[in-house]
Amino acid sequence: MPSIQHGLLYCTPEFIEEGVTGPETDLWSLGLIIYYMLTGKHAFSLHDEKEDVEQICLNIMSGDFLNDEDMKKFGDTDEEREMVFDLIIKLTQMLPRMRLGSGAEDTPQSM
Repeated sequence: MPSIQHGLLYCTPEFIEEGVTGPETDLWSLGLIIYYMLTGKHAFSLHDEKEDVEQICLNIMSGDFLNDEDMKKFGDTDEEREMVFDLIIKLTQMLPRMRLGSGAEDTPQSM
């Protein structure tokens, strides 16, 4: 299991489950970096001093990190917020082949 010191907060579900990495891993991380840049917080962090590695892994596996409060930080207008939300969602799809830019034929390749 990855540690917090080794980038756990940016790990993909497939890495946690199977130790698998690939170009899609970078796409996932990019989505989480954009989220961090706009909100100032890590998507799956427990936000306390005693980060529980197991709980963070469960949070990542749930894929649930976006909320209405965070979306307010994604832009000044509803249109901007929706575009950024859509980008983050497309980059952080649970299935690697479904991530924006993965190159899979059934992947939405444009905004």
